[in-house]
Amino acid sequence: MQNQIRNISLTPGPQGIPGIDGASGLQGPQGPEGVCSCDASSGDVGLLEARITFLEQKIEELTGEPIIPPSTTCSVGYGACQRTGNYISGYSGACDATPGTPSTEVCDNIDNDCDGQTDENGGAICGGGYQCNNGVCNQAGICGDGVIGIYEQCDDGNMILNDGCDRVCMIEPGWICTSSSPSVCTQITCDDGNACTIDSYNAILNNCAHTSVACSAGETCNPVNGQCVVVCNTPPPTGCISETVAVEYNPMGTYSGSECVYTSTTTNCAFYDECSQGVCQSGIGCNSVPINQYGVCMNGDGECIDGYCSLY
Repeated sequence: MQNQIRNISLTPGPQGIPGIDGASGLQGPQGPEGVCSCDASSGDVGLLEARITFLEQKIEELTGEPIIPPSTTCSVGYGACQRTGNYISGYSGACDATPGTPSTEVCDNIDNDCDGQTDENGGAICGGGYQCNNGVCNQAGICGDGVIGIYEQCDDGNMILNDGCDRVCMIEPGWICTSSSPSVCTQITCDDGNACTIDSYNAILNNCAHTSVACSAGETCNPVNGQCVVVCNTPPPTGCISETVAVEYNPMGTYSGSECVYTSTTTNCAFYDECSQGVCQSGIGCNSVPINQYGVCMNGDGECIDGYCSLY
């Protein structure tokens, strides 16, 4: 509007009718309002532009919407009727585009009747025995004929329940079906054979989940029965049962219900050896008395018998 104001000239109205001679003439009628066009040289243009700006600001404050310039694009209509144009300068919401004319809906993946829906009433627009699918009319499937058709997940050649493919040819929960014709359906078995996992079936995803058994700290799952048991991995230290017998414990034990039990292996020292720190050490004597290779105590007290020097 401000640009239109800058090229204005004032055109006066027509002259009024003069009065009768000798008397004052009657007042002539008011001429039509002059067409206003602005000239940049006019001193009133700046004041007029300021008033226009003020009014636009007030409109934006009252409506909460900005004055949209004419260059902003807009669109009207749906589907095949959608047209683009520009917003009319001034208050927002007015678009200079005109929607196209709706036509009969057909199966082409286009909203022909411009109602916001595409290829609705697929069977009606394609005709009997056919369904519209992704813009193409295809022959509709018949559940139970052994051929997977449109809107069928499976077709095993029958309409029996609990065989994996139900009476409307949808895959039943807990089953998987092949895409062959006819479909071959197999029931999902979630048991993975591991006693230390919790097996479950996810009906939404139609698959199995296997979650490990959670045991407390210091425990482990027994793969035989899936029970949590105490981990026995701290056996007693290797030692000496006597001066001539060494013992070594298995590094892994079993939990008896109250304590860990470890199996052990004992070693009898040779008659001229002695157990020290769990190991039979050669030649250290009989009860700390040196002996020779024949087991005879070197102090003259006879032979080493049961760890002791004896003359008998």
